[in-house]
Amino acid sequence: MMEQRGLLEPSLAYPTHETQHHHLQPPLIGPIGISGGVFSGNAIPIIHQGSGNIHNAAHHYHSHNMTEGMKSLHKSIAPGAFHNALERQDPPKCHASTREAVIRDIMRWVEELEKERNFMWVHGPAGAGKSAILQTIAELCHAAGLLGASFFFSRTAGGRMDADRLVATLVSQLCISIPEMRSHVELSLEQDPLVLSRSVEAQLESLLFSPFSRAACDPLTAGLFRSRPRLIILDGLDECGQPKTQRHLLTLLSGGALKLPVPLIFLIASRPEQQIRNAFISPPLVSTTSLLALDDSYLPDKDIEIFLRSKFEEIRQTHPLLSTSWPSAADISRLIAKSSGQFIYASTVIKYMDSPRHWPDERLEIIFKVRPAGKESPFAELDALYNHIFSCVENLEKVLEVLGSLLVWDVDGYCEYSKGQTTPRRVEKMLCLRHGDITTLFGDLSSIVYIPTVETANIPDQEIRILHASLGDFLLDESRSGQFHIRKGQAEACLALYSLRHIEEFFRIDPQFRSLSNVEEVHCQLISYDFLLSRCIQAEHTESLFKQLHGLDFSAFLDVFQADPKMDMHFRPITFANRILVLRCLPNYLKWLQGFQFRSQLDLYSLHLKSWEHHIKNTLLRLSGCMWPIGTNLITSLTLNSFNEESVKAIISDSTTLDEVRTYYDLLPGYAHTMLGISHEASRTMVAKYLCDPLRSGELCIDNGKYSMLSECFVRYVFRMDSGRDPQERQNGYFAAVLLETSYSSDMPIQNLYWSDEIENAYRYALQHLPFLLKKSRDSCEFADFLAKHPLPPDLGDSPAYPDRARVIDAIDAYITCCSSTVMAAQPMKTNVRKRRARRS
Repeated sequence: MMEQRGLLEPSLAYPTHETQHHHLQPPLIGPIGISGGVFSGNAIPIIHQGSGNIHNAAHHYHSHNMTEGMKSLHKSIAPGAFHNALERQDPPKCHASTREAVIRDIMRWVEELEKERNFMWVHGPAGAGKSAILQTIAELCHAAGLLGASFFFSRTAGGRMDADRLVATLVSQLCISIPEMRSHVELSLEQDPLVLSRSVEAQLESLLFSPFSRAACDPLTAGLFRSRPRLIILDGLDECGQPKTQRHLLTLLSGGALKLPVPLIFLIASRPEQQIRNAFISPPLVSTTSLLALDDSYLPDKDIEIFLRSKFEEIRQTHPLLSTSWPSAADISRLIAKSSGQFIYASTVIKYMDSPRHWPDERLEIIFKVRPAGKESPFAELDALYNHIFSCVENLEKVLEVLGSLLVWDVDGYCEYSKGQTTPRRVEKMLCLRHGDITTLFGDLSSIVYIPTVETANIPDQEIRILHASLGDFLLDESRSGQFHIRKGQAEACLALYSLRHIEEFFRIDPQFRSLSNVEEVHCQLISYDFLLSRCIQAEHTESLFKQLHGLDFSAFLDVFQADPKMDMHFRPITFANRILVLRCLPNYLKWLQGFQFRSQLDLYSLHLKSWEHHIKNTLLRLSGCMWPIGTNLITSLTLNSFNEESVKAIISDSTTLDEVRTYYDLLPGYAHTMLGISHEASRTMVAKYLCDPLRSGELCIDNGKYSMLSECFVRYVFRMDSGRDPQERQNGYFAAVLLETSYSSDMPIQNLYWSDEIENAYRYALQHLPFLLKKSRDSCEFADFLAKHPLPPDLGDSPAYPDRARVIDAIDAYITCCSSTVMAAQPMKTNVRKRRARRS
């Protein structure tokens, strides 16, 4: 249990050279000096022992001294992840004399010689100052010789948004702070030159845990080793890839740390996301982690007051004409009250006032003239600040257009090529802006929107970032933003219009994209294809969008999907993901077209519907033409009440040889992605209506003959499942192909896999739909005779596990009876039906 939190005593607030922690640094080797601090080119900083002198020793790492393994390790790091990296110049950190209670609790844990818990998790909401705290801790520990390595994650910085470069970055720093590790790391790199291309788990074991353990157990270096810094700081874990990745990384670190002869200690900060929280409250971390929540118990209002008073003093120094009594104590109290315990409000206010082109006192008066906060509204004061900031924007209309586009850029998570593409240049290209317009437009919004500078614009993944999540809520809620309100439907229509403009331009110049000059143009076109339908279905029905759609060659738009799938990925006109997205959006798009209230609305709807029918007809004809009758049966199954692709494929190709199954699907390179689009419920319903209308679908129309073909497949599948088959026959069919393709052991008996969940699902699926298929099938004496001569097991209708069995028996009896009235052999069939019913009773 932590002691009562309060302000640090002066002697403990910030370690100095006189108050360093000598109990952690035995006098055997003298003080540790860390040279450099940033990897730049070949100038990698190293540690010098004994003298305490700090100087650049890059010559130790010049190419003639570095092994090939260390060179490869050097190339795999993320230099921007260091606590003192050039990329992170002027990072957020705790203002002097603030956060002292938090810092004291963390430093006390760092300095403990015998720790019961080797992990500490610092957690709090966005804007609580987690990164600032860990940055300060890193600098303190670096100065005291306690920092082994650090990694500051960022979802917007290349190399820092996932764990790909994490291990190399940590190990590179540990080779400096723990020199005894380096030879063992070099040995691991020599033994496996490709280790850096392996999984994070493999890298951690080969490059971190194993070399660390060998160095700790080496009798020649063990004494020195135990005096080395072993603290690893990881900030922003919630920005490392996906939630599953974050939890997996914690599992790997905790599992590896438990096996070490000398402990590593980990200081980790993140938002309290569910996956991360679950990892820390579950074994093994629950028993090895100290939890530190950034809550009101740390008296944040006191820290905010210190921060504000200090910053106002700095502003007065840069504006010497201001009164020394500005601002008043009452003004500061008001700002503290508005901050609600979060530094984000206070820092936003300071950024807004700290402008060399404006009088700070006038800006502060403007802030205080905003409407008072409502008692129940936590956003009222921040909304008022946003209102004033936007009131000073010159080209407001264009700024709101860009912000609206950013807010709906990938709101559905569908668009493969729209993710991570909000760099200034790509946004400018998509919105038909001049190069450099983004920087100019957002010059007065730097306190709430991050725009990469000219120096960082060429760094990968330097995207435009809305710095406060509450800004989107503010802009999309008219009751809060008023004249600055962004209508979501209007923003969707805006992106759809720009998408149409790009698509039509490429249709005019190069419909196959073969003369595009660079990847940027290809990305713009791919984003346009992603956006067109997915944005339209959520857009307002504006007149400009209606006119633009009326001029679109919708048939040409859909025909692009027939492009060669073997084309180079960067210059392929349409990807499979685009195809799936468009096919899934089409039903809602056509429904959305009917919402236009213009005279020619029906003409536009009919025109685009006919284009879709032409496209879907060509797609299905190609499917049905491959290896009849499998393709035809697959198309027929689209008209069933529910569609399960895996079950249908298992049923219709159950008696097909393995080679035939492989041949069939090899003939359809885009088949799987087309089916993923068509089999989506809304799309499948639309396709089913088309297939059941002979006037629209023609030769593709599903008649009773095609239902009969599919019925036979379903009936024979059920009979084989009930009566069993020869084990050799089980090596054929769709699931046999799936088992082989997914690398099941060839030594595993196929019988053990026969009643898998997939086959069980297919069996139930067949029972569920057989009554409908038999009712739709044409009368066939041959099929009826087969059903009469092959009765299902007597207890078929009695199993509670299969409630559809009784319905199947009744459907079979009804089919035989119906056929018996039209064939000469009616009496024998009726006799068989009576016998079957007698057995059941």
